Amino acid sequence: MKKTKYSLLAKLLLGSMLLGGVANAAILTEYSNANQDFDMVSTNLGQSFTLPSPATVTDIVLYEGTVTGNGSDTYSLYSSANCSGGALTTLTMTWANSVNSAMTGTLVAPQSLAAGTYSFCKTSNNNAFSIRVDTSAPTYAGGDLIDTGAPQVGLDLTFQVLGTVNAAAPLSPKGYIALALSFLGLAWYGNRRRTLNANHL
Repeated sequence: MKKTKYSLLAKLLLGSMLLGGVANAAILTEYSNANQDFDMVSTNLGQSFTLPSPATVTDIVLYEGTVTGNGSDTYSLYSSANCSGGALTTLTMTWANSVNSAMTGTLVAPQSLAAGTYSFCKTSNNNAFSIRVDTSAPTYAGGDLIDTGAPQVGLDLTFQVLGTVNAAAPLSPKGYIALALSFLGLAWYGNRRRTLNANHL
């Protein structure tokens, strides 16, 4: 019986130690319905989005519209919902010269962000190419298309935000000791209860 208890305790402690070190690559949030309704061309076109949990954002994916060509655009990432305030970092989208092609822009500096609403907008003056927009129901609940700083409710870019979900912080050495003492205390209490019950039989 004792061996089983201590074995379970060891497994629980090992599990708690592993919780802090795992982060998986993921699509953090997206709006990519199959029905892409039309294109938009604007110098300051962008999208707000919501991260449901803390994450490190590394890339943004957009889709080229029917007005295609070769070239690139610069986008900026903001901690606001309407591309206002100072930019956190920038990224470059290189156009694929192909309708509906996915374009991936990698952030100059990956951003570790808290859960919340953010936005990205085009900040270069190259407006010769179009981006796919979707109005399919349901529209994206975590944000809206942004045109020249103004949210366009009911419209959304077809997009993906890529990165990794931030792992929970590992316990400190004192935390592991406290956790171990808690399990030992529970084991002692359980044994004490069984002993008392046996004496009353």
